[in-house]
Amino acid sequence: MASSTSLSIPDETLTNLISYLKAHKITHSPALCFRRMPGRGIGVFTKDSIPAGTRIFHVPTAALFTTSSIPFSFASKDLRPKIPVHALLAAYLTFGITQERAKQMHGWTATWPTWDDFSASMPVFWPPSTRTEIFIECSPATESAGAANQHHFFALPPTLTGTQDSPSDSMSTGNPSYVPLLDAQLAKLSGHIENTATLFPGHSTSLRDPQSAIHKAYLYNWANINTRCFYHVAAGKRPPRDSNEAMALCPGMDLFNHSDSATCHTSYDRKGFYVSTRVDIAPDSELLLSYGAHGNDLLWSEYGFAMDPNRDDHVQFDHVVLATLSQSDKKVLSDTGYLGNYTLNSSGICWRTEVVSWLGILTSTQWHRFLQGKLDPQALDRAFSDNVHRDAGKRRKGNQGHVASDKNNSVDELMPSTKVKKRQIAWLAEITRRAEDSINGLLILSDPSFHDQMMRIFSEQQSTSAHGRGTGANVQKRTTTIELARLRLCMTRWMQILEMSHKAVLHLYSTLPGQDVEASAASLKMELLRQRCHEVMQHG
Repeated sequence: MASSTSLSIPDETLTNLISYLKAHKITHSPALCFRRMPGRGIGVFTKDSIPAGTRIFHVPTAALFTTSSIPFSFASKDLRPKIPVHALLAAYLTFGITQERAKQMHGWTATWPTWDDFSASMPVFWPPSTRTEIFIECSPATESAGAANQHHFFALPPTLTGTQDSPSDSMSTGNPSYVPLLDAQLAKLSGHIENTATLFPGHSTSLRDPQSAIHKAYLYNWANINTRCFYHVAAGKRPPRDSNEAMALCPGMDLFNHSDSATCHTSYDRKGFYVSTRVDIAPDSELLLSYGAHGNDLLWSEYGFAMDPNRDDHVQFDHVVLATLSQSDKKVLSDTGYLGNYTLNSSGICWRTEVVSWLGILTSTQWHRFLQGKLDPQALDRAFSDNVHRDAGKRRKGNQGHVASDKNNSVDELMPSTKVKKRQIAWLAEITRRAEDSINGLLILSDPSFHDQMMRIFSEQQSTSAHGRGTGANVQKRTTTIELARLRLCMTRWMQILEMSHKAVLHLYSTLPGQDVEASAASLKMELLRQRCHEVMQHG
């Protein structure tokens, strides 16, 4: 658990939050408190033990911030169906809220992240140069260390951005329904801005101008709503088709952090929202909710953080698998519903990837029987081995040749399951290569001698800043801090991907004979990268 500061130490923001909660009849268990955590904002902790099944937090319906909180003088009844809830809430907070109401809400909104927090952590606000392939010129010293004169890599993983290697190697090859996470989020944000500008013509020019104060404030409020909302349907209303339209902000409850092993859960009824404990909670423990069974790429793009470890983590690698398939293979997969959505997680490759692995190794009839669960691949291996030994026996009996001393190894190499595993290893090796290339590129950029090149890629000046303040050295220091935070997040994520692929490769190696040398070399290579990344994280 991260070190934290208790409310016993004066903190005006936390004190004002407590006052805001009391004023709005938002109640919580006396065993609960709020604490600051370096690098993680504010969290909810226990002062005493709390048994499982205890309601520890209640936000009354009247205290929720929803579209019902927005006066019709700002958004008429006719206008509301024309604008997404997310966009309407952001618009109201940006140019609709009165100074008096903003002041009343300040006890709560002062706990929200700053613009720099969002700018440093959410790739949707990063410059376009982070979303394309990066080329950096290496110094002679770097070359002598084994790097090429020009190193190229990706800062962000393909699940977020797809790949731009070539038209035949994109995430969407043969799978047009797939949209990379960051592409989808950028489209959503730009759509909300355009929709708001159209429906509020008095602010249209400012909303469309990235340098205007209105545009910057809209981004900030949009980000807060995006990261702090809860699913909510008002009493008596039908759930909307789009779950994104069922949205509420819950003061105080938005300070519960995420975990893949949540200790609490939420519920709501006509009287409001509740948080209850799932398990017995010990004193001085952080109380955690689940935002969903999300992998780190989604958590990163939507919330600005990546968990380590995260049992729900996975990486999509359609771009790797699809690049090795023929058009006829893709048609077969499309016809059977197995085209695309190939993932790697902490347990290895997914079933869909397993299915593709056997395509072309089994006959068409066998492969379809395999999909139906009517064919055991191990039975194929046994049949293949029996046939080989039977043929070898005939050759010996007829004195028409002899069996080589390494016959068993040759048989193993030709086994159907061995071919499948080697195919999977080749795909994982490509994931590994890309991760290693990106980590090495980011490590080069982390060197002070490459500061200018890092500026060119990650510079805050290339992205939209919502609340830039200060001049001269202060601005430069702030900008460099944000750039380094971005670089380190990229490095962390690629390292997580590398470790997932490495674990899966080691498992496959362990099932094949004679792979000890390859496994040892791969482990050594990854350990060296891990140590170098750790040094950058610790010392900058």
